Amino acid sequence: MKKVIDFLWFLLIGGLLVSCDLFKSDELVEEETKSLVQVINENADLSMFKSAFERNPDLLDDLGDLTSEFTVFAPSNQAFEDFIESMEGVNSMSDLEDEVLLDFIEYHVISGTVLRLGDMVSGDSPATLLGEFINMVVNGNAVKLNDIADISSPDVEAENGVIHVIDAVLLPRAYLPLENEFMYKGERYSLGWGFYYNYGANSGYTNYDLIMTEVEENLNEVEETDDLLSDHFIYLWLESEGASFTEGRFEFNENGFDEGVEKFIYSGNVWLRGLEEEIEIDGGYVDIAIEGDIYTVTMELTLVNGEDLRAHISYPFKEQENEDGGSGEITNTGDDYQSDYNIYVEEVRFPVSQSNVIDYGDFDGSGYNIDIELFSRDPDAADLTGAHYFYIELFSESTEEFIDGEYVFDDTYTAGENHFGYSVFNINVNQGTENTLYINSGVINVSTSDNVLDITFELTDQYDRTITGLYQGDLNISKNSNRSKTAASIKSKLRVKNRFMKKSLFDQ
Repeated sequence: MKKVIDFLWFLLIGGLLVSCDLFKSDELVEEETKSLVQVINENADLSMFKSAFERNPDLLDDLGDLTSEFTVFAPSNQAFEDFIESMEGVNSMSDLEDEVLLDFIEYHVISGTVLRLGDMVSGDSPATLLGEFINMVVNGNAVKLNDIADISSPDVEAENGVIHVIDAVLLPRAYLPLENEFMYKGERYSLGWGFYYNYGANSGYTNYDLIMTEVEENLNEVEETDDLLSDHFIYLWLESEGASFTEGRFEFNENGFDEGVEKFIYSGNVWLRGLEEEIEIDGGYVDIAIEGDIYTVTMELTLVNGEDLRAHISYPFKEQENEDGGSGEITNTGDDYQSDYNIYVEEVRFPVSQSNVIDYGDFDGSGYNIDIELFSRDPDAADLTGAHYFYIELFSESTEEFIDGEYVFDDTYTAGENHFGYSVFNINVNQGTENTLYINSGVINVSTSDNVLDITFELTDQYDRTITGLYQGDLNISKNSNRSKTAASIKSKLRVKNRFMKKSLFDQ
């Protein structure tokens, strides 16, 4: 009897099992198909990566396409937090522009292939959607990408690819930290040498010129622009309030003298020989830290052509001799000839005998501009030993013609009334004892009638010495078509060229 009962139970249970199997649906049997987007959405540790690619709808559509194949290196939330903390001025993902964020996300995606952990080989450099490559180093089951990121969770499968969770954000080339180099139009240029000129206090500021270049050259031997330095350089004219230079942040402000800022970039440029370009700086800032002779200089600048310039250099900067700035000691070496007209620095006489007037005409609608040059020698003569040179730039309030009369020093371009700006007195040029005196204040009276130049002046220089002078002579007028007159402050920036190029003003 017991055997019969056991048999009946066997039949009953078997029937139930068969019945249950018959009621199973295909939906319950098949696993759900998930795209890369769905897998990322379901991974709580990839929520920041998710928010990043969701800001790029086209990329979101691509990763959701089941007919395509991708390999995704997805930084974890911690990796993104470390990345944000490392970026200056970035506190959250929302601080990153969409275009920048797209660069980063595309650099983490390989299209057209499913690259699992077992497929990776040391030395492989697969191309990403950004068009740049990722370098791989494989050691057993450990993989390091670009020497900064480890794969922490490999081979997370999706229908249209595979995800590898990584512990650091990969940096595209354009966003890699700069180390003794600068970046322009996505290209990196090395900086291997830095030096400076200290021009001392002038008008309440100390002028410092920084030059950063690829290799060391002797600037005193530079003859032509094409011989300048190496393939590239960055030049900055900095002003720091007070009697000495101070480190810190310098923001571009060509009118800083008038606005009372403590320190600023007055001018600067970048030279790219390979591209045959020399481009002026038009904005941005530079941070300078000095420890001993080590200068750490980082900069974020914009140029007049709208391009950005990022740079970094940490180097023992060298101080160059400030030959054209002079020592402040006034001598009259080798100048014993007589002239009817003289310039006096305090009691020391410097005769002048020839003149030239460069007529620029209307200066961008701001006034009629002429430049007056006074020479103690014929500038074309072979022997210029002990020669002196005075240069002054005047702006008449009339745009139609130059008006004779009194001109007051004002180097804020454009001042709007009769004024003179950039002016300089070179003493004993080409003799090794040259001093360049920059005019800070004063009054000039000019008459240019009847083909005669009549000029008198009473000025002060950067050492607060009085400079007085008188000249009368034939008015030699030159129409100058070689220098650009497009920027309102360009003539004041000639001082940069004269100093940096180490050329005598006779060569201008």
